[in-house]
Amino acid sequence: ICLIAVAILTAALQALAFPLHMWDSIVLYGFKAKILFLEQNFKADAFMDPTVLHHNADYPLLLPYLEAGFYRWLGHPDDRVIRLLFLAFWISWLSLVYEALAARIRRDYALMLVGFMATLPLFSNMYMGQAVSGFADIPFAFFWTGFILCGLEIEREGSPVRWGLLPLLAVGCVFIKGEGWPAVFVGAGLLALSGPSKHRRSWIGPVLTAAVLLALWLWARHALPHNAPHYFRLLALSVGEVLYRMKLIAGAGMREVVTVRSWGLFWPLALLGAFWPRSRLVFPKESKLIFAAVLAQSCVYAYVYLTYRDSLELLLPITLLRLMLHSTGLVLVALGWRLED
Repeated sequence: ICLIAVAILTAALQALAFPLHMWDSIVLYGFKAKILFLEQNFKADAFMDPTVLHHNADYPLLLPYLEAGFYRWLGHPDDRVIRLLFLAFWISWLSLVYEALAARIRRDYALMLVGFMATLPLFSNMYMGQAVSGFADIPFAFFWTGFILCGLEIEREGSPVRWGLLPLLAVGCVFIKGEGWPAVFVGAGLLALSGPSKHRRSWIGPVLTAAVLLALWLWARHALPHNAPHYFRLLALSVGEVLYRMKLIAGAGMREVVTVRSWGLFWPLALLGAFWPRSRLVFPKESKLIFAAVLAQSCVYAYVYLTYRDSLELLLPITLLRLMLHSTGLVLVALGWRLED
């Protein structure tokens, strides 16, 4: 508890000590938030006019809208106080992981695991993984973790409340980052197919609800200038180029796993926990589903790397840590559930 309190205090002090200071937080989200705060909607020239310089004008808008709402509550934009919004997301994410663990294992074990996660070096350094960095990765991790855990609870209990919550979490995933599309499709598919056949038909309602809500965003997004650096495209590389890129991705991934200044011992211990003898601690079915969802999402990220049109050597160092961050909470929950017995 003391470690978690110190971690939260550190993040809060960092939030109030420095304003937003990195590209994505200032340009991709903060700039949009200020436009929404001033214009009250996204149908302004800064969004709609392709001759106005606006990077990634068609990015999902949930985070800018939340920031704009925060500014409206304050009465003016403030690039320092706005970081408290990201502190709230981080604390909520940690709380979600704790509740998922505490529902199955002893609460002192759950606190120990969450304390280990909360004190990871990347959450307190000045890089993109910082708890209050202003990037969308921790909010996305919150929504994705909630989506998967909610789906698993539905498979266990079939709660109508969770059926209503699932579409909102799906919309949160998609409306916060582009990575939300595969996360929702893959996660919903795995959960629906893995559960009892009597539950599969009941997935139709939540899926249709989420589809209608997301269709509204697709309709609105269609009118925005499409100037993001990467969209889904078919793989059109030679075998040699594919192998070369896979070598780069694998090398960068292995280096990131052992980067103590960002992750401490998290990933080495996670790998140890994943391959610990099955006879000692058995993985429940839900843990296996979480690992399957994380692996499928990792394959999507790898495919994006393979189809990226510019220098992969420049892209990997500034994205790989953030992509790995998305699955941290889910991996911790899946490993922690081995302690259920």
